[in-house]
Amino acid sequence: MEEITNALQEMGPTKAPGCDGFHAEFFQKFWHIIGQDWAKFCLQVLNREILLDEAICCTLLSVHISEDKLVWYADNSERYTVRSGYRCLIKETTSDTTTTEFTDFYKKLWKLNLPPKIRIAIWRFSYEYIPAANNLYNRRVAPSPLCPSCGVVLETFMHTILMCGPAKDFWRSLNVDWSNVNDNMDFCIWLNGVFKKGLDFSEIAATTAWSLWQARNKRVMEGKRQSTQDICSIIHSFIREMRELKMRNSKGLVLGSGTVLHNFISDSFAAEAIAYLQALIFSQDMGFTHVQVEGDSRTTIAKINQMLPDFSDMSTYIEEIKIKACHFQCICFHHVDRRANMVTHMVAKERMVIKEDRFWVEDLPAAAEVFLARDLSGLR
Repeated sequence: MEEITNALQEMGPTKAPGCDGFHAEFFQKFWHIIGQDWAKFCLQVLNREILLDEAICCTLLSVHISEDKLVWYADNSERYTVRSGYRCLIKETTSDTTTTEFTDFYKKLWKLNLPPKIRIAIWRFSYEYIPAANNLYNRRVAPSPLCPSCGVVLETFMHTILMCGPAKDFWRSLNVDWSNVNDNMDFCIWLNGVFKKGLDFSEIAATTAWSLWQARNKRVMEGKRQSTQDICSIIHSFIREMRELKMRNSKGLVLGSGTVLHNFISDSFAAEAIAYLQALIFSQDMGFTHVQVEGDSRTTIAKINQMLPDFSDMSTYIEEIKIKACHFQCICFHHVDRRANMVTHMVAKERMVIKEDRFWVEDLPAAAEVFLARDLSGLR
């Protein structure tokens, strides 16, 4: 990496461009953005880990002519806004300590077997993105920072889920003591300690935090009070729901399956998009006219369903999918939880064992039949 960087900096910025048409000045100016990926690619070519002509041949080109697009990679929307530009400037002047400090915390959070709305809410709690009285008072929205339930201390999120009267009663019913925790403790630190007590307790604690905050909002905004028993039933129903797998399919029979190995995939989203495209091609070859495509990549499904043009790295795949979709009489794309997609994952794993691409008609690999039988048993 260092040798490649030094060699690049020593080059004259306006020397004759390479076969790609870019002068050395382009790479020198944007090396902080493309340097890591470009250096990795150069080393792979030099070490003969990949063949240059093979890598070029694997690049997907659309069969339809489309105009070039301007893409802003500093934002997930791929479009430039003043807000995204401001965030770029802030990142250059400040170090993102949160990312390095809480990487393990967020990995554990997203692995919790809970509904997405609870995990997203916990993420918002970790950033204090909540309308607690103390936050609203600091922003000059609320007239008082005191807790609306007890009216004694400042209402922080930790106070709401641990110290306030209803929260204390609930934790006491679970025989959990939080006397060693104070209102000023950071929520992420508290939840990290919860994670150390095991997955089951972590899921219950996260669901409890969400339920107590929901109960607080109903009490403050709607004047409705929930008893400890009501909150308990809500928590247990969520835990039970996420641990029972039920595939809602009219028949559940496999009409066809297949697995294809693709090299040089940029990321998991592109892999999902290619899988959807391959599924449409296979469905068309099988003569299907009514198709429902299901996948566990919410981002990819959302990009396929949106009407606006896509500017992400997988925009070529998205365009091809939309064009292919026009060939069916009826087609829709839905997101499903990964646990409802285990048969597909087992078929994908099968490709790592066999030495060639393979398709099955009204059949499955033996490894996937176990999961299919489990899915079908849930339909009876």
